[in-house]
Amino acid sequence: MTEKDRTAAIFKALSHPLRLEVVRRLGHGEECACKIAQWFDSDRTTVSKHLAVLKDAGVLKDRKEGQWILYSVALCCVLDMIECIDSGQCGPIS
Repeated sequence: MTEKDRTAAIFKALSHPLRLEVVRRLGHGEECACKIAQWFDSDRTTVSKHLAVLKDAGVLKDRKEGQWILYSVALCCVLDMIECIDSGQCGPIS
């Protein structure tokens, strides 16, 4: 996969509102899939598919702890980008 393809895959993974919100919230710390599903009042299957998209793109990472799979942000620069855009302080490049 080229660098351009990887970048495109990351932006594609972030293009869904639920996935974007997952990344925002995981910026505060890792969480299990069952808790993430509760955030959105969604079933675990739907949330698992979204988590897989984010993990496959390299945005999230996971680790197993007992029976739980905990997810966290793998690319801190994505959090910075989201924060910049959310703040409305991103201006044009001069």
